[in-house]
Amino acid sequence: MSSVGMSILLSANVLSKEKDKPLYIHKKEGPFKVGADRYIYLKHWPVASDIKKTFIFDFDRKAVQKKIYGKLVPGMTDPLGQELHCIQIFEDKNCETLADNSREYLVDYYYEYEKEALIYSV
Repeated sequence: MSSVGMSILLSANVLSKEKDKPLYIHKKEGPFKVGADRYIYLKHWPVASDIKKTFIFDFDRKAVQKKIYGKLVPGMTDPLGQELHCIQIFEDKNCETLADNSREYLVDYYYEYEKEALIYSV
């Protein structure tokens, strides 16, 4: 850690992290190419949309082009039996028309951090 980073950390106030209140971490993943099934596999489950919104974007020419819609697909597993965090993507809000699989997509979401953590206020 640099000396500047250490001085900022030392001057920060430590806020308590209550175990019954979840800590939401922001995460951006992608750009992804999708297959014929239009699934995007994430590292974590996004939190419910009424708590924090998940955004999926069409990503082309190194820039966001338009918003895409998605639906969580629970119950997917890899060959080893581990659960996959999967979203199927669609062009329309009603989730009826599958998104174009020749394009790349970016996912911006929050997930619930399940380990113990300290929160610093700088």
